[in-house]
Amino acid sequence: MRNSLMTTVAVLAAVLIAGCGREVSNGDLPTLSQNGKASLHRLKSEELKAAMHDLNTLVFERLYSEIDRDEMRIRYSKEIATMAESMARDIKTIKRTGRLLEMSDDERKIFLSLAEELEKEGQILNRVAESHQTEAIQPAMDRLVSVCNRCHKNFREVE
Repeated sequence: MRNSLMTTVAVLAAVLIAGCGREVSNGDLPTLSQNGKASLHRLKSEELKAAMHDLNTLVFERLYSEIDRDEMRIRYSKEIATMAESMARDIKTIKRTGRLLEMSDDERKIFLSLAEELEKEGQILNRVAESHQTEAIQPAMDRLVSVCNRCHKNFREVE
């Protein structure tokens, strides 16, 4: 209900702003008879302009902010998707490296299993980021980092 009211107000404001603020040539308008008296609209035009400006600010300021936030979310999603694609290439290297490292068969099995899980989580992150599901990006990143941390806990050398 509130959204439809805001939409109605926004449309009304846009129509009024476009209609009152638009300059047109005299050839575009029907000719009015001149009786020597200023029109009421003309007398109130400064008040109308001020009121329309206030309405425009009230209605569209929030809208512009939402549009800006949406654009930022899309850029953020694209950056995450690019990072996830890069990570997919790194995971292939991790898998190859895991096959070459000196470790027991059980350790190798765990390492490669974690690499597979990392690859799966990276694909999920890429999918949600490419489709701009911003609310799903953070949980996907958290799961991916969790896999990284489990692997590092088991296999990263402590310096």
